[in-house]
Amino acid sequence: MLKILLIIQKRELKMAKRKALLFAIFLISLISFNSCEDFRGRFPSGPIESPFGFEPGQTGVRFVNVCAKSKQLDFVVATKKLVAGASYKFAGQIFNVGKGNRSMQIKPTENPAQNLADFSIEVDPSKIYTVIAYNKITDFQYTILESVPKTIGVGKAEIRFFHGTKDISGTVDIKIKNEDGTKVIQGLSFGNSSEYMEVKSGRNDIIVTTSGTNHIILTVVAFFESSKIYTAILSGVSDGGEVEKVDLNFINDGDTRAQVLFNFGAGESTLRFLNGSPDAPNLDFLVDDVKILTDQPFKLSSALIKVKAGSRNIKIMEAGGVSPIFSGSFNFELDKSYMVVAINNFINLTGFVFETPQKSPGGDKAFLRIVHISPNAPSVYIKLTSTQDRPPSYVTLSYKGVSNYLEYPAGPVDVVIYQAGTTDTLKYGRMFLDGGRIYSAYIIGFISGTQSSPISFDLLIDSELGSQMLFNWF
Repeated sequence: MLKILLIIQKRELKMAKRKALLFAIFLISLISFNSCEDFRGRFPSGPIESPFGFEPGQTGVRFVNVCAKSKQLDFVVATKKLVAGASYKFAGQIFNVGKGNRSMQIKPTENPAQNLADFSIEVDPSKIYTVIAYNKITDFQYTILESVPKTIGVGKAEIRFFHGTKDISGTVDIKIKNEDGTKVIQGLSFGNSSEYMEVKSGRNDIIVTTSGTNHIILTVVAFFESSKIYTAILSGVSDGGEVEKVDLNFINDGDTRAQVLFNFGAGESTLRFLNGSPDAPNLDFLVDDVKILTDQPFKLSSALIKVKAGSRNIKIMEAGGVSPIFSGSFNFELDKSYMVVAINNFINLTGFVFETPQKSPGGDKAFLRIVHISPNAPSVYIKLTSTQDRPPSYVTLSYKGVSNYLEYPAGPVDVVIYQAGTTDTLKYGRMFLDGGRIYSAYIIGFISGTQSSPISFDLLIDSELGSQMLFNWF
């Protein structure tokens, strides 16, 4: 009987302990539940929202989209979408994001689950961080440019450059020309920026070339406002059309508001075309595959034609043809004027390009230069004598030679053309120069072998804007 009582007591003790344990677990669960109720919303099951309230500011973070073919991009800071649907060349406003480490993402608007970039910045609240998405969407790149707000003096501006396109291979040199002179940035490589440089406000001619060469990629005639700060971003792609073409896109760094990057006008050069091939048929001339002139006969020059300065492709075709007889690329500098001449016999036709410097003769003076484009004529020695009291001028030229301009009094000039190194006379006669005009005299045609286009000494009035046929006095 005693054993039975002991067994019963042990069972009752175990049951009591079990009840106590269950009660303790219940109390702990109740406390935990109430605790979760107190912090409800701290760990939401829906989308996470930023604990920060970002506001527009003078310093902080700005996002710029110059990533070609990207359609639209979103920019997220600490889970908060600061910029939504940024299209190409859009720059968001500057947001003050406080101090400390901030996570950031760049996402395609059409696929917000995808991160094109996921990074963080240790934010200094005294600085501006410009986050640039660049290159093209199939080879996405981003960078962060730092700056601090500053004040620029009157009559001055500041600018920095960023190279953001792989469609320009290698490094580039950048020249900035204004009334104070020329400043040069050398060897700017893809994905890198220059330091800010101070320039004169007003007109600044910007020429971008392949580093170490005179190959002009593009030119821009920029007009900078006094006391303003700019970033110029070289971006775009070769097949980007008018909107996303390779260009310099500018942002006003001092304007904290959202803005669309802008472009200054492309610089221009002036071209005049001439069919100077004695036995060629009528010709067509193309610039960058655009037909500029059609059906140009021998000795006919075009009017002065404006084209974008820089490296341009010139093609010459037989009138109405589809295959070029000649194709070549030439550098045409900003605000300069050039002759583009088809020379040589037709079977060996080529393009000849040379500059026409700007001249301003007085009303009783004229300027004259001589150009040798006779394909089978020897080198020549030319004597030019004005009837007024002044010594003769002498010019020696070989094929494709171009003399400097010489100034003469208005009126008659006697010309004798000798074969260089001999007293053999090839051509002679008298011409008349009008005051206030600028002339080029072309030694043109065949010296022998054909009578259809014999050698002649023909004039072109360079100072006339319109199309004209070469003419001669003898």
